[in-house]
Amino acid sequence: MSFFLKVWLKRLGNQGNLTEETIKTPVTDETATGFLTQIQDLLRDTYSVSQQELDYVYYFLLSQDLVSPKDDQELAATFPLAKRLTDDFITSLQGGRIIVSRDKLNWTELRESLFSVHMQYTSFYIEPTTFTDPSKTTFFRDLYPAFDVIITRFITNLVQSHLVPVNGNSQVNLYFSYMFSLINSVPPEAVVDRVHIFVDFSQGCLYSSYVKKSLNAFDNANLVLESELSDDVDIYISDFHSKKVTAPQVVWQDPPTPNDWSNLADMILERKHSKLKQLSTTNDS
Repeated sequence: MSFFLKVWLKRLGNQGNLTEETIKTPVTDETATGFLTQIQDLLRDTYSVSQQELDYVYYFLLSQDLVSPKDDQELAATFPLAKRLTDDFITSLQGGRIIVSRDKLNWTELRESLFSVHMQYTSFYIEPTTFTDPSKTTFFRDLYPAFDVIITRFITNLVQSHLVPVNGNSQVNLYFSYMFSLINSVPPEAVVDRVHIFVDFSQGCLYSSYVKKSLNAFDNANLVLESELSDDVDIYISDFHSKKVTAPQVVWQDPPTPNDWSNLADMILERKHSKLKQLSTTNDS
C-alpha cells in the first residue's frame, strides 16, 4: 500500500491524471465516499484529486482486501473479468467429476476465495517474486492429484484464451493460489481421490485412538478415517492380518517407526493416484 501511494502521489504531482474511461464503475458506497472525501480534503492544497483518482484508490484497497465491499454485486460490477474467471473455474470444477459430494462443499467460501485471487490478478497485479518455483508444485501435485488436474487444465485454457496475460512466474503463482483456495474450501470427503482408512488394533480403543490421532498429521492428504469397516475402505491398519478384509492391509505389531509412517504415506499417495487414474479411464470410455 505504501508503494502504491508513493507512485500514485508522484503521478498526481506530474499531472498524469486518469481519464474518465479508467474507472467505469464509480464508487457509490456512502462509507467509502466519506473516506475518500477526507483524502481529497487532506490533499487539496497540494494536488488536484479528481473523483476518478479517488475511486482508483478505493478499488486498490478493495482489491487487496484492505476494505470490505458494500456487497457482492458491487465487486462483480467493478471487476467483471474477475467474476468471469471465477465463474469459469467453478464451472470447470463442477464438470470435472472431481467433486463427488457437492453438498459438503461450501461453494460460497470457495467462490469468494477464487474471486479474491482473480480480482487481484486482473486489476492491481504485482509480478510475484515468491511462490514462483515450478519444482515446488510437485509436493502438492502428489498430495492433491485431483486438484492438480483441475488447476493445470484451467491454467492451460487460460493461456490459450488470452483473456489475461499469463507468463511463467504468474502461472506458477496462480497454481499455488488456486491450490490453497481448494485446500482451504474443499473438505476431504467431497473429493474423488480421498482415501478411506479403517484402524482396528487388538490393543483396544486406546491404541487405535493414538494411531488415528497420528493420522491427523496427514489431514492435508484428503484422508477419511472410517468408524466401521465397509467396502469403501481403501487401507486397513491393524496389528494382525485379517482374511475378511479385501482392502490393502498395513500390519503394525509394534509401535510404528518413521519408516512405517513413510511407507504408509507412499501407500496413501498410490491409492490417491489410482483412484484418479480410474476416473480418467472412465471419462475416456
